[in-house]
Amino acid sequence: MEISGDFGNVDFKDILRDDFVSKSDFEDPINYTQNTINEVLSTAPFTANLVLPTELTRFYANEARKSGIRLNWETATETDNEKFEVERSTDGVTFSIIGEVQGTGSTVEHQTYSLVDNAPVFGTNYYRLKQLNFDGRFEYSEIINALNTDSDRQRGYFYPNPSHSGNVSLDYYSAINSSLNVSVFDVSGALMFRQNNQTVEGANNLKLDLTTLGRGLYIIRLGDEADPVHRKVVVN
Repeated sequence: MEISGDFGNVDFKDILRDDFVSKSDFEDPINYTQNTINEVLSTAPFTANLVLPTELTRFYANEARKSGIRLNWETATETDNEKFEVERSTDGVTFSIIGEVQGTGSTVEHQTYSLVDNAPVFGTNYYRLKQLNFDGRFEYSEIINALNTDSDRQRGYFYPNPSHSGNVSLDYYSAINSSLNVSVFDVSGALMFRQNNQTVEGANNLKLDLTTLGRGLYIIRLGDEADPVHRKVVVN
């Protein structure tokens, strides 16, 4: 808390005058100092400026659906709040940004926010908020988690889709440590390229580079011909 005010024309040399302090003050230095401070503050107007932080009162996730996992949070007050960055992790330790939501700036009114993670990994997803002020200061929320049991996503989910850059990520859940063949075909069925990826038991995040291909629709086959999973990816 910062205290400021107008102390008028008080000259602190005056504290040595007999009519400003008493003899007992000199006999008790601690009492003398405190009395002097109280004397000055009691005769001068002052204001107290209390800077309140952004107060997050609630942060929770809704049950996973086909559209993804919806994250919700609420604030009671906000001070110079520029934005919230939403981060996700598969292990609760290493986080990456999946989106951001603009803050309200400064307010003492209740605010609600939400963001949908439309590409959660299969299994447990961990989330946290990074709240940033306009001056660059920031703080993190508590970590929450949400379970995604969507069996369709378990067998492979590409994002962003459509992709503007040609670089896409693949969330893939593997029951064991293994390898995964990823084959890319154009709409005529011609094989464009194939790559082999090592996978670990549990959630995997793989990268696929389609930047050498032109714009269009591509069919991606996961696995071998005996038990394939097909996905469509658009590059535009």
